[in-house]
Amino acid sequence: MERCFCSFLLLFFFFVQISSSNLSLDVKIVILESYFLLW
Repeated sequence: MERCFCSFLLLFFFFVQISSSNLSLDVKIVILESYFLLW
């Protein structure tokens, strides 16, 4: 439960960092997919 919550916070922070950067949408999708694959 705690591990899941920490992963959610990490994902949220990660998503905010990506959104604030000027990466293209394709790059964002690839990064998110790779994150879920690693998780």
